[in-house]
Amino acid sequence: MDTVGQPVDDRQQVALTYLRQMRAARTDLQRLRRARRFLPVPAPGRTIVSAEVTENDLADIAGVGPGLIWALGHCGIHTRAGLAQADADTLRAGLGPVGTMLNVADLQARASL
Repeated sequence: MDTVGQPVDDRQQVALTYLRQMRAARTDLQRLRRARRFLPVPAPGRTIVSAEVTENDLADIAGVGPGLIWALGHCGIHTRAGLAQADADTLRAGLGPVGTMLNVADLQARASL
């Protein structure tokens, strides 16, 4: 049952779960971006290795947002190179419902540019 009291079928439940996960991923990404402001700044000529933040380069691919980055992360893909080298069928299966809607071959082609 949803909040209005109407019965929910399996497809609707999957869609609702997916939307909740995407909202959570967006919130996590926003928290990470805000937390970056509080990292220590090194003195001139010195670097801080322990507080180094690595940028996820998947965000540079057109059409890839925080939700897809989160889903790819759960498939073990964190870089453009990793996405370009991944097996398309395995990736499609790992992405679940998103993999059926997404043109994985096109996404991999954009990642290899």
